[in-house]
Formats: sequence, C-alpha cells, structure tokens
Amino acid sequence: MDVSDILIRTATLQDARIIHSFIEQNKFQKDGKGSLLSVSYEEIEKRVSDGDFFLGIINENIVGCISLIEYDGIAEIRSFIVLPEFRGRGIGKALLDACILEAKKHDYDKIYALTHESVFGFFEKNGFVKVEVPEQKLEKDCAKCPLFGNGCN
Repeated sequence: MDVSDILIRTATLQDARIIHSFIEQNKFQKDGKGSLLSVSYEEIEKRVSDGDFFLGIINENIVGCISLIEYDGIAEIRSFIVLPEFRGRGIGKALLDACILEAKKHDYDKIYALTHESVFGFFEKNGFVKVEVPEQKLEKDCAKCPLFGNGCN
C-alpha cells in the first residue's frame, strides 16, 4: 500500500457511530487494557460537529481516527486509533499530520498528547517531547479514568 492510497478527511455526523465504536473497543479498563479515554456518543457528535475529528480511510473503509481539541489554552491530540491490521502503513502519521496542520491554522505552537510509553517513540519521531501532565488535563480528564491513581502510566 502506498501512502497515496490513504484518504484523510474531516469526520461527519454520519461517522459518529463508527468513531464511538472504535473508542469503546479501545477505552481504558480497570484491568489495564485499552488505550483511550472513554468519550460519550453525545460528546463525539459535538466534537464532530465542531470539526475536531479526522478519519483515515482506505478503500472507502474507516481504519483510524484522531481528534484535536482545545481547552484552557491547550491543544491536545485525543482519541487516536488505527485499527491493528492497518498499523505500520503510514495512516497514523497521516492522521497526526492532519491534526498538526489544523493546530497551526489555529495558531497553536504546542500540541499535547497523553499516550502510553509503548507508543511514545511514534510521537517522538514526529517532534513530540515528554512534558509533565498539565493541571487542566488532570482535573478535566485524568480524574475520570479508571487507571488514575492506580496504575496510570
């Protein structure tokens, strides 16, 4: 597969159920499984309506998603998933590039991504560096995670 075979587009409301399914299948669990913060269907609809979600598509099938949100002056990558059978093909990089470009359009010079140590190398290759978790993130999202204070990495 060539990178030119990947279509990146902004999600529409018709895509919200698929995005929700991707997130639900990959949300953090108390047993340590999962890699994404849970997001309600209503929140996904709102973020899609705001233009915050991008999709990776191959052969007309959605194979990944990512969102860029802003709160309290922070631009953050969230809900970033590529289906396992499509990883290593440039889809993740294309999705991340779309978010970086969008952040630049909104004059953000820094973008935050809370991620697992196991995939930090991907972000590092794309110019990210380790920083402390912003207080806004701890208060808004981390406190709601089943791993917060109990195995969070």
